Amino acid sequence: QSFPFVETVQIEETVSSQAHLHKLTIYMKEEKDLRGFVSQFLMEKGCQLLSLSRESLQLEDIFLKVTG
Repeated sequence: QSFPFVETVQIEETVSSQAHLHKLTIYMKEEKDLRGFVSQFLMEKGCQLLSLSRESLQLEDIFLKVTG
């Protein structure tokens, strides 16, 4: 499913003897806090959410992301 406010999503998978986990990093197009929306969406899809945090990119981080 696609959302207009999401730029990209990175998925990291971790499998151990106790759990099968996915870490999602969601890059937003706008500087809005959409954690409530994201958590509600994931719970409606049957995902168990263990944590959710917000990080803001600094100008230097954006420059490094754009220039590679």
